[in-house]
Amino acid sequence: AVGSNSKSSASGKLRLSREFDHNCSDDLRASDTCQIFCAHGWKGQAENYACWAGNLSGSLPNCTVIPVFVKVVGSAKLQVDKPEEFVKDPAAKKGVEKHIAKTSDVDEASVNATLSVVSVDSGRRLNMRRLAESQVLVDYVIEQQVASASEAATLGSGITSALVDQSDDDFSTGLMETILEAALESNSTTSYTIAVLERETTQQVMLG
Repeated sequence: AVGSNSKSSASGKLRLSREFDHNCSDDLRASDTCQIFCAHGWKGQAENYACWAGNLSGSLPNCTVIPVFVKVVGSAKLQVDKPEEFVKDPAAKKGVEKHIAKTSDVDEASVNATLSVVSVDSGRRLNMRRLAESQVLVDYVIEQQVASASEAATLGSGITSALVDQSDDDFSTGLMETILEAALESNSTTSYTIAVLERETTQQVMLG
C-alpha cells in the first residue's frame, strides 16, 4: 500500500510527523485497516486508516502535547525566636518562598511553602538545651512545566543540587534576608532569628 497523509507520503511505508505513531504494516491489502495513534508524550483519539486501490487513506488524530512537570519537594526544620508569630506572618511565607526560588533559580510563582509549628519532645530537649520547645517546619514544593521528561530530569537534578549544596548557615542567612525584604515591602520591620536544624529534598518528574 502507498502511505499518504497531510504531512508526507511514501510508497511502501507510512511516514508521519513526530506526534504520530501507527501499527500499519508494509504489506496491507485492499480493505485492510490499521491505526494511527498519538506518539509517546502526546495524547488524542486514535484513528483508522484503510487500504484502498493501493493507497492508505484516513484522518490523522488530533494529538496534543502532554504537559511535563518537574516537581521538587523539600522540608526544613528551623529554630525561630518567635515561632508562633513566624508561621502566621505573610512576610515570612513570602520570604521563605523567595529564598527557595532564588537558590533554585526558578520563578517565585513556582514555589509554594507551608509553615507550621512543631513541638520538640522532652527527651530531645534534654540533649539540646539551647533549642526552644517549639520549632518551625517548612514544607515546600517547587513545580515547573518543561518541554520534555529529559529536560525535567535535568532541571530537577539542578534544583535539588542547588538546595542541597547550600550550607545550613547560608540557608538560614538567606531566609532572614528575604523575609526582612518581604516585610519591608509591606511596610513592616519585623525580623526573625533563624537557625536550620534539618533539611531534606527529593525530586520527581510528572506527565500531565
